[in-house]
Amino acid sequence: MEEKGGEQQLKHKTRDLSRQIDEVKETMKKNLEELLRREENPEKLMEVLEYLKNREMEEKGGEQQLKHKTRDLSRQIDEVKEIMKKNLEEILRREENLEKLMKVSEYLENRAYNFRRTTKKVSRSYWWKNVKLMVAVAVIVLIIVVVIVLLAVRVIPTSPPVAPAATPTSKP
Repeated sequence: MEEKGGEQQLKHKTRDLSRQIDEVKETMKKNLEELLRREENPEKLMEVLEYLKNREMEEKGGEQQLKHKTRDLSRQIDEVKEIMKKNLEEILRREENLEKLMKVSEYLENRAYNFRRTTKKVSRSYWWKNVKLMVAVAVIVLIIVVVIVLLAVRVIPTSPPVAPAATPTSKP
């Protein structure tokens, strides 16, 4: 009787382990397919998928391998757990790298915006300086032209005025 009860417990444990393994395998397959879709190290992922498929085929043995199967299932669970841990660590590492890249890109974007704004201010400043210089040059040229024209028309005398010759006046 006790042996039958032990076999029953072993069968229940085996079924429970099989169910757990199937759930873990499904989760693992989904994760691996997601990683494959992202095209990240597809050879390694394909090996893992192939391994899991082969293991499923091997597991379909009879009752005679019940004890070995329980041990194999436990080992497989451990293997799947390790693979999942590695995958999760890799995903977390990539996420951290992405976060760092996002921060750097935001910083560079802000710096580029500030640079653009500063260059516009400097450009406007030099443009106004250039306009002021051109206006000053134009005013000086205009003054010189006006002076030359006034000299040419003799509005501005070029020599000191000549005093009229004094005529002697006689006093009567």
